Amino acid sequence: MWRGLLVGVLAAACGRTVVYDPPEAPPKMIEPVVPVVDAGMPKPCSTGPVALLHAIPTLYFVVDRSGSMAFDLNGNQVPNLEGPSRWEILTAVMTDVLPAHEQQLAMGLIFFPSDAQCGTTATPAISPRLGNAQALRTQFLSRRPGGGTPIAAGMVGVRGPAMAARAKSLVLITDGEPNCNADLDPATCVCTQAMTGNPPACPTPDVCLDDTRTVTTLQTLTASGVVTHVVGF
Repeated sequence: MWRGLLVGVLAAACGRTVVYDPPEAPPKMIEPVVPVVDAGMPKPCSTGPVALLHAIPTLYFVVDRSGSMAFDLNGNQVPNLEGPSRWEILTAVMTDVLPAHEQQLAMGLIFFPSDAQCGTTATPAISPRLGNAQALRTQFLSRRPGGGTPIAAGMVGVRGPAMAARAKSLVLITDGEPNCNADLDPATCVCTQAMTGNPPACPTPDVCLDDTRTVTTLQTLTASGVVTHVVGF
């Protein structure tokens, strides 16, 4: 299922090519070519073949490596996993899917969080280029899940590299529940972890659900011409 979903996202990120076949024009009289004079030198019109090259789409994978990506699909944690972790599934799917597209797509990669808490970065792990499926796989194998889920800040971080690379598509891969917003009120917010105290409240603002800011951030990216495709666990 995950392989098919990711293939669909890659196809959407590529866009589509439309071939236009103009209708035949009715025959008409051939008129003599009139030379165009440029700085006193006649430059007659000429005909010849024009090579057309396919544009290379550029995209960034924006990947959630928060602690919950170490859970299995039923939400079980180590050592009680009932199957492969979400991170292991994602690594296997990327290993399977990306080689078939690495000569048609210039693919880059950036992770969030950038540390074991809520950090983000504007420095990609891999800059977009053709033929880098193995380089992306190496990045997945060398990292482990840990930290919060700063989707909003992570998407803000990738905006600069995406614009610099002229990327029109971002592929956000996450298991959801964005948090890491220190401005939220732990006494009134929706909590992404077990609440504590009496009355119950979020332990810290960073574990409050940061859904509103996340949606607004994605809308801002779309308005700037960068479309975000979401693959969710």
